[in-house]
Amino acid sequence: MEALKIKSTGAGPSRLAYIGSVVDVIKAHLPENLADKRFSAADFAAAFELGTPQNKHSLGECVVLNGQCYTTSTDKNSSDYYKMIHGDTFMTSGIFILPKNNKPTHQINQTFLKSCDILALYEQIYSTVKQAFAFVGTVTFENLHSTAICKAPIDGNNIFEHKAEYYAKPERREKNTKAFIMGVMTDFAQTEQSEVNQELEVVLYRNPFDVSQALTHHAHILTLKSTAKKWQDITPKDADCSLHLFADGSSVKEINIDIFVISGLDDFSEKNIKK
Repeated sequence: MEALKIKSTGAGPSRLAYIGSVVDVIKAHLPENLADKRFSAADFAAAFELGTPQNKHSLGECVVLNGQCYTTSTDKNSSDYYKMIHGDTFMTSGIFILPKNNKPTHQINQTFLKSCDILALYEQIYSTVKQAFAFVGTVTFENLHSTAICKAPIDGNNIFEHKAEYYAKPERREKNTKAFIMGVMTDFAQTEQSEVNQELEVVLYRNPFDVSQALTHHAHILTLKSTAKKWQDITPKDADCSLHLFADGSSVKEINIDIFVISGLDDFSEKNIKK
């Protein structure tokens, strides 16, 4: 693949954050301590995983960005079922957070002569920074492979063991799609960063429906209706759909992302609560 132009900013690693855990998301468990809590989207720079601006019955694939939580609704009793909903507060059972005011350690702003597979992109970034990292930004996909759960994971039925219930809708395959992207990845085999890797188990897991590789990764996208702009400027009028990104079958032809090497995670479950 074409060599990535990864620019070091000179900033040091960041402490990122989380609420809940992807373990509970996968187990379809809504913890009691989160069942009646709402968080303000404006308290975070960005976030992704499971969330909703409405109620627990609409919990779905979400992206939090610029003061809004964008979700593909899973509420089958709503006219918004399997459509994008958004709002300035949200509830969650597991979400990964980029706190405000963190500075990226690296940046990539590049248009490719030939599209770059997402897996190759991940691998080349990791080979450069050699540590767990998160990233946020905008991309233009040449090929996009994505999905969204269609049922709120709150009834105790493991989402992977009950694929027919949670993934009843067809996977999406699209071309020439602009999107906001947020993700995180690490190599769990790297023993020298075992402490950070253990903390990252709240967001990272092996997805049995995606391609297997050495790096463990998790990313969501918010597809955009219009030309991708700076991620900090995206508003609801730009947003189209909130989705889980599959690395398998996805490739990009333009990328503008901020990369944050991770020094550790903080639990925000008891912070920034919107009463």
